[in-house]
Amino acid sequence: MDARTIHLERGGIYLDSRASTPGSVTVRTASGTVRDIGTRFEVRAGDRDLRIRVRDGAVQLERAGRIDRAQKGTELLARADGTVSTRSVDPFAADWAWTTEAAPPFIVENATLESFLEWAAREGGWTIEWSDALRQRARTTILHGPIDAVTPAEALDIVLPTCGLSAAFVGGRLRLRPIQVMR
Repeated sequence: MDARTIHLERGGIYLDSRASTPGSVTVRTASGTVRDIGTRFEVRAGDRDLRIRVRDGAVQLERAGRIDRAQKGTELLARADGTVSTRSVDPFAADWAWTTEAAPPFIVENATLESFLEWAAREGGWTIEWSDALRQRARTTILHGPIDAVTPAEALDIVLPTCGLSAAFVGGRLRLRPIQVMR
């Protein structure tokens, strides 16, 4: 066994292999072996079944001489009887909420608004929707102050108004708009 192999007997684990050193992460379960291909994914091992959900990137499941692959937005369910099924899952759906609560904190002090928004979008599973002008503004806006112990969505509620922006979530897209000032 090595530092990049995890044995999961029962329960769930969420991995962000891009946040660690290069190379594949392997999760071994009684129902099969899951290998990442540069991704964020969840593995849930039950007594007999194995569920894999891929937030982005891809994984492959190896078991009983068979390889099944799952891409971004896919749930793969491997049953004890040997059948494997897949279905679509949204990378921003409520099922992922627990992962945002476990997200690594963002260090705001002297960071750009752009890097903060990219962090929030990545951890929330959202795609940022913004104009070229807003993106340029975000590249040059420097942030200050802490945002400790909050989820990415809560962090957006704290930071965006201080930058004159608001956000709306529409089907997995984070839409940024300037706050309209009433005169």
